[in-house]
Amino acid sequence: MKKVSIFSLAMLFILSFVSVKPVSGQKIVSGDLSFLKGQKSINVVFDYTGFKIEKETESEFVEREATAREGKEAGSGEKFKADWEKDKTERFNAALKKILGEALQINTDDSEAQYTLIVYNINLTNKGWGNKFSGGNPASMNVDMKFVETANQSNTLCEIKNENIRYMATTGTVAQKIQGCLELSARVLAKMMKKNL
Repeated sequence: MKKVSIFSLAMLFILSFVSVKPVSGQKIVSGDLSFLKGQKSINVVFDYTGFKIEKETESEFVEREATAREGKEAGSGEKFKADWEKDKTERFNAALKKILGEALQINTDDSEAQYTLIVYNINLTNKGWGNKFSGGNPASMNVDMKFVETANQSNTLCEIKNENIRYMATTGTVAQKIQGCLELSARVLAKMMKKNL
């Protein structure tokens, strides 16, 4: 009986590590990246219109979290809302731009660049859970990206789908997990772009 229990615990321990194996599915669904040849800069913008956290819209998530915090401490709800807006600029946007800029040695914040990368349909499909004892399930995200002409943004040159981008850390805030998923997505995109610059 003891042997069975020890074996079961050992298997559970091993499976907890298997569950955090990163999966990164990024593919071009239309167009290509050949237009990037010779470019020294791009513009990167985020469209948060379709932003979702699991089954909630961004506004539903923020309102629920703010209300829960406000119930525990006066003023903390409004602080959460302000911090969330700050995270979108200083954490999400900045992290993706930094990874692309450093990996490709290009300026990613050039509003006058010929091409713009739009990051949209951000969906944190799983907030993740876990602890240092049981391992857990990493956060995962789906996110779409498209390159357009800056001067004519109705002209889409390349569309990219990212599915099941997984952030290895099972602990941390939702904002940290979103940042982690976006950073991983940026690293994979940088490899793809590097072949065409």
